Amino acid sequence: MHAGTHLRLLLMVLAGTLALPLVVGLLALRGPASGARAAAGDPAVIATIRTGWGGHIPYDVAVNPNTNRIYVANNGSNNVFVIDGASNTIVASAAVGSGPYDVAVNPNTDLIYVANRGSNNVSVIDGTSNTVVGSVAVGSRPWGVAVNPNTNLIYVANSDFSSNNVSVIDGASNTVVATVAVGSGPRGVAVNPSTNLIYVANYYSFNVSVIDGASNTVAGSVAVGDWPVGVAVNPSTNRIYVANNGSNDVSVIDGASKTVVATVAAVGSSPDGVAVNPSTNRIYVRNLYSAVSVIDGVSNTVVASLAVGGEGVAVNPNTNRIYVAGHVFTDCVSVIDGTSNTVVASVAVESHPYDVAVNPNTNRIYVASYGTKDVSVIDGVSNTVVATVVVGSYIGSVAVNPNTNRIYVTNNNSNNVSIIDGASNTVVATVAVESGPGGVAINPNTNRIYVAFRGSNNISVIDGASNTVVATVAVEGGPAGVAVNPNTNRIYVANYYSNSVSVIDGDSDTVVATVAVGYEPGGVAVNPNTNRIYVANYYYGNVSVIDGDSDTVVATVAVGSYVEGVAVDPNTNRIYVARYYYGNVSVIDGASNTVVATVAVGTRPEGVAVNPNTNRIYVANSYDDTVSVIEDLPITTPTPTPTNTFTSTPTRTFTPTPTDTPVSPTPTPTPTPTPYVPGDGNGDGQVSMVDAMLTAQYVAGLIGSGALDLTAADVNCSGGATMVDAMLVAQYVAGLIDGLECSSPPTPTPTP
Repeated sequence: MHAGTHLRLLLMVLAGTLALPLVVGLLALRGPASGARAAAGDPAVIATIRTGWGGHIPYDVAVNPNTNRIYVANNGSNNVFVIDGASNTIVASAAVGSGPYDVAVNPNTDLIYVANRGSNNVSVIDGTSNTVVGSVAVGSRPWGVAVNPNTNLIYVANSDFSSNNVSVIDGASNTVVATVAVGSGPRGVAVNPSTNLIYVANYYSFNVSVIDGASNTVAGSVAVGDWPVGVAVNPSTNRIYVANNGSNDVSVIDGASKTVVATVAAVGSSPDGVAVNPSTNRIYVRNLYSAVSVIDGVSNTVVASLAVGGEGVAVNPNTNRIYVAGHVFTDCVSVIDGTSNTVVASVAVESHPYDVAVNPNTNRIYVASYGTKDVSVIDGVSNTVVATVVVGSYIGSVAVNPNTNRIYVTNNNSNNVSIIDGASNTVVATVAVESGPGGVAINPNTNRIYVAFRGSNNISVIDGASNTVVATVAVEGGPAGVAVNPNTNRIYVANYYSNSVSVIDGDSDTVVATVAVGYEPGGVAVNPNTNRIYVANYYYGNVSVIDGDSDTVVATVAVGSYVEGVAVDPNTNRIYVARYYYGNVSVIDGASNTVVATVAVGTRPEGVAVNPNTNRIYVANSYDDTVSVIEDLPITTPTPTPTNTFTSTPTRTFTPTPTDTPVSPTPTPTPTPTPYVPGDGNGDGQVSMVDAMLTAQYVAGLIGSGALDLTAADVNCSGGATMVDAMLVAQYVAGLIDGLECSSPPTPTPTP
């Protein structure tokens, strides 16, 4: 993180002072402006959390791995935002002193320390109540702050020439118990809790002061590069990393010899922040005028570069997430997945993209641009436009039949429907319809296409085999969006002017029900697995949830005003709603009918589509001519397969030995149990990060014992599933340890 960086407290993870809760939560991803799939093992930006629209100026960020809360110091608005790491949303704000510049966390006490550069003090925030519980006066112009959770001492670098020292605060009494003189212009500060040594980057002295935490005296000084700012420690390797702002490199200090053992030059321009993940031995360097550089701690080489803007950077080693504070120009926090091998991009398309549709079979995305006569074809693997197809005038909507690989485009001004062959990306037919076609939807089972006409209050039914209109169905006023449930052969039409949804029976082409919904319904989508229909009510900013069995509204979900497109991922039961004027997408959990995340996308998003095969969501942003690609990995509990064998996959798997299989002491007529696989908490036959996630969720009380095989989850044979087990599974999957075997299956405790 900025000037001193933060991992800080998290560094004790491998020092043995913290159990590792590994919460791999929902990830709403927003990628860089352009880019292709990264190589395997590369980190990727998975989310950008908007902290406002100017004025906040987020300067630094820190993480509490125990609570999975992220703390952002906003230098411009004199407060600290609290972000929930599971949902990537701001859940609280705490007012602090003037000009907060750096932030650190003590995960043992759940207290957060904020260095206020303008008011020359440190605010102490209680992480449980998110309130300021103390204020400690320190030296002049405090810059960096760090915590030793083992001793509960806090170290504050006072950067002004009148100070040039470090204030030592006792976390129990919130008083300064010592002041240690260091070099000129101390900036960043970091702690190695294993050795109780504190490292201070002295900006004007071009060196790092090493403070002995036992005596509060300077035990040494190490010359580094020009204008050192940020500093971070890997307690597992006892290596210290210093970002040298003037020489554009990172000095690597060996903590045992207090000497520079390497200099990493291939970073970006003006590096000023650094953070370490001790679990992966990766170092993240924030470059002021360029991207985030990722250094491999073994080879001391830059292995990746992430195009995110920001000021501070921090790491949660438990979740392997990196958080970058966006500074004055972006007012956002970028979330980087340290293990992902995908780069999610924002794809430039034609003028004013209005609607988007996906063929999950071919992984092709089709974007209808209202401002042109074109449909952009995006390859879902590379996130690049691979073709542009000219259709009619003023495109209204687009839909795909994955069974025939045909794409249907309504042309509002040409009064026809263009049919594109997905194999050749050419228009193979044009169907004349009545005036002003708008929404379109397809039943792939019957190969019928349904087109809405807002002017005539009709729905035209096109036969996909003959490309002819075979029926016209009158509905209520202003039909806009159309959606189909192929399982029930019911068609749902959102009537914009009459605030209703018409339900059409696809067998008889007649309206069989009319359901009153919210004000100005436009977008509509169906989950065929649950038979629930979701209607986006534009003006009131909510979503009506219709039960397809009873044709009644069973819930209304508030998401915020001006909602446009809506799409459903039937595999995850997540619903995605585009908020037109706010540039974001609300994510609704279909089980609870609550908003679980908000994802910032482009300007004026309208159409939304989902590829359930890849779990990617595509959003057409009508004013900046882009399509945002979201990857959503919600927490799910896979259903165990009814088999006693499992198939090896590219993820690390564990093949059970005969001693690993529970044996009943006496023969019983019960079925033979699934083989005991240490770490395989979800029973799918392989050990993955999902198993670590489920164990952490169980210990945190978020899921019950029925969602987790407690015997398999207890990999350390302690008699119950704990955070240590989650950590061990995560380390096993990452290749950091070789096995998870117990001598015999333990008897788990029934409750976390």
